[in-house]
Amino acid sequence: MKRITELDGLRAIAASVILAFHLSPASFPPGWTGVDLFFVISGYLITSILISRPVTSQALYSFYARRALRIWPIYYLGLAFMVLLNPWVPRPYSLAAFPYYLTYTQNCWFYWSSQVVPFNPAFDHTWTLALEEQYYLIWPLLVALVPRRYLPLLCLLVVSIAYLGRSGMELYFVVPVVLSPLPERVLLSRCDGFALGGLLAWLLGQSGWQRQKISWLLWSALGAASLYLASGFYEGGPAFLGLPTPSKPAPTILMVELFYFGVVGLVVFHAGHRALGVLRIRWLCWLGMISYGIYLYHYMIYWMVDGCAWTEVKPYVQPWSTRALKVAITLVVAVISWYALERPLLRLKDRFPYQSGRKDSGQASGSAA
Repeated sequence: MKRITELDGLRAIAASVILAFHLSPASFPPGWTGVDLFFVISGYLITSILISRPVTSQALYSFYARRALRIWPIYYLGLAFMVLLNPWVPRPYSLAAFPYYLTYTQNCWFYWSSQVVPFNPAFDHTWTLALEEQYYLIWPLLVALVPRRYLPLLCLLVVSIAYLGRSGMELYFVVPVVLSPLPERVLLSRCDGFALGGLLAWLLGQSGWQRQKISWLLWSALGAASLYLASGFYEGGPAFLGLPTPSKPAPTILMVELFYFGVVGLVVFHAGHRALGVLRIRWLCWLGMISYGIYLYHYMIYWMVDGCAWTEVKPYVQPWSTRALKVAITLVVAVISWYALERPLLRLKDRFPYQSGRKDSGQASGSAA
């Protein structure tokens, strides 16, 4: 699979808006949508890998091994750091949720309870990584079971399930059953970004389609989503997107993901065009390459700079110098992590080829949530 340089630029943008959002959520409400950009990119890349070759047991084994090499090492490094540091803070946090974080199920309790199992809040942002891991576990099996011609229907079904999950469903069998809306942190209500990315992979893989029709479809999706989001901003201002999620999550999150569906699709469709030169800037692509580390470490670093490892009260109003310090430390730690740990481990991916004697370009190796 050919590497698309512009996607590294998009990853850098996604990571940057998340960094800005967590510095001051009230100042930058749209920042939470960066995770949905990551979801659409992941859905596109993973589905592209899966449909580019027969989904055999060997291919699945290689897929899961390569994903583990990319995601697990620094995740468990961060988790171990949080656990080992815990006894040294003034008020140690409960580690009751440790088994959930250990198994990437820290978001699953939201299916049955609104009560959060306690853990250090500096690792709370990893619910997005739990979604990614759950998606990686389930989606390849579904793609293996469904004939390629039905993949678009599967993607649209998953989008519908997520929308209904966020909005709540009324099911009528013998008696009416009303299901409450699911929180946006569980896979059943936030899988539409992955599915739209999967639909994009199928769409761009159809060589028989006319390029004009594909471009028209992508521009239409981007335009419709932009119109919805613009009208929401016009009527409700930045608060329309909510903190951290909108007041109407079902349609708004779908439109955010449809917007990124159009963006990612057009970037891939026109990869190499001079109009996309900004996404090929070397330092921006470099940031995209280390974006997973940026995302994983930043919330823990923010927490430590705020003094929460040593004091009980987290300051909410900070000078720009403190915010700049947070970002600078995050970048330094992410760079060290990439060159000292992540990149050396990624070289082991060659031991898990999808097909004997064939090397993969590793386009998905830089994906992050």
